[in-house]
Amino acid sequence: MRFVFFLSEATSKSQMDLYSDLREYKECCFYSPFGSSFLGKFLRIILMWLSKFSKKDYLKAINDRRCCKHLNSKSVVIIESGYLATCSKGIFELIKHNDNVQFVCLMLEDAMEASSPSLLAVKDLIIEKKWDVVFSVEKKDCEKYGWRYVGQMYSSRKKNAKRNRTSRDLYFVGGLKGGREELILSCFKELTSKGVNCSFDLWCHTTQQYKERMKSRNLNFRKHFLKYSTVWKNVEESNCILEILQNNQESETLRWFEAVYLNKKLLTNNPNVVNLPYYNHQYMHYFKTTDDIDIEWVKTKEIVDYGYKGDFSPSVLLEKIKEEIREKEVL
Repeated sequence: MRFVFFLSEATSKSQMDLYSDLREYKECCFYSPFGSSFLGKFLRIILMWLSKFSKKDYLKAINDRRCCKHLNSKSVVIIESGYLATCSKGIFELIKHNDNVQFVCLMLEDAMEASSPSLLAVKDLIIEKKWDVVFSVEKKDCEKYGWRYVGQMYSSRKKNAKRNRTSRDLYFVGGLKGGREELILSCFKELTSKGVNCSFDLWCHTTQQYKERMKSRNLNFRKHFLKYSTVWKNVEESNCILEILQNNQESETLRWFEAVYLNKKLLTNNPNVVNLPYYNHQYMHYFKTTDDIDIEWVKTKEIVDYGYKGDFSPSVLLEKIKEEIREKEVL
């Protein structure tokens, strides 16, 4: 049996690193939407232009075809919620009538109550379509919709031998979305006004949003996602990582995993951080408003050690998928 993962365009660069523990599995393969490579982006522009003069969406047709070529073999098709926006609704009808394929949805990014554009575009598809199983990192969504809970994942990576050498006090990277925009900018203003050496990499969802923002020192507005290797390097070089959740989000983000894996301080607005594995008040601080931020704690350099045991590997997700499939075959 083959396990075919379809990753969202927005996360494919970072998620391939997220799934890196599974690369050695011959039964697993990964795809991102057509147009994610440099040449693909050029071809995508041409196809988008052609689609304007035709009733056919060529991009979605190509992504449909990439999915369909796996339907003739016994496969488990695993689709991240963000990938759904790149397919047509017709793909579900093709998959639904194919007995050789198990159909799995992964909700790894947004809670169902989140307001991000990528989720709103496919929310109905996630709820209405008859998936064999849906996995989510949000416990409240699992309880509401009868989905399966799966904790966030993080693959092992080679650490820099000089990772304890820091060039900045704090680092934040993320999108200006989900109702957290003002808090992100308020944090930057508060931290810099108190002498914190910090850097923020902010992804704008639209060109208009990008144009409306003014560049300033250490505050970088971007039209495209950073490569995860760049994010990783920036995290390694920082004393503390800032995590800011979207409205209605309750699960931890990649920033929490990076902090635990790389032994970095974590400043977060996630109140559930105290209930997560590896929580240590000495290294992790919760804040609700900028007035709660302990500036001296952010700036103070100290040895951090969470004692991470490598228990966040995506191999755990793969085993859960296999277990679900085995149970359905028995039934």
